[in-house]
Amino acid sequence: MFVPKNNQILQKFLHYHPGNGRIFVEVNKAKEAADLVEDLNLEVDALIEARQLDVTQVENVARVLFQQDVTKVTTAELRRDILIFAKQNPGGFMQLLSDPMLKLNATVQEFLDKNLIQLRNSKKEVWFNTPSNKKKMCNIPFGEDPMYIMTSFFQSDDGLEVFKHLKALAKNS
Repeated sequence: MFVPKNNQILQKFLHYHPGNGRIFVEVNKAKEAADLVEDLNLEVDALIEARQLDVTQVENVARVLFQQDVTKVTTAELRRDILIFAKQNPGGFMQLLSDPMLKLNATVQEFLDKNLIQLRNSKKEVWFNTPSNKKKMCNIPFGEDPMYIMTSFFQSDDGLEVFKHLKALAKNS
């Protein structure tokens, strides 16, 4: 519906109408343009950040985002996938880069990729799979994310030494 500038009574009526914002909305081109500029700036910032990642950061981000073994994919493919993700979800990508848990999650995913730890029993148990240790590490409570439980364990006092040991094994393999 078009409301002319000189019909202020109808404008006020529509402004206070209970259907305002649900049934109809007021066209505000300046606000729409500002929102679009903000979205585009976020997308450009995300793409720039994605392009500036070094190889280690690319691998860490790919491990967390795609939860795959990055040794089986070329760096160019990883960069492409990360750039596409940054373009399609710039807010999520920027949030991921600022997450302090990114490096820890990537390291735990690397342990899984290198088979130093294994998820067994329908992802309900985490087991060590090192040459000297084949014992159960922890149980995953029902409905919990295994990655969250594993990273929480590695942040605990008991898990810190285990984490250092697994990291040394991962570096040597």
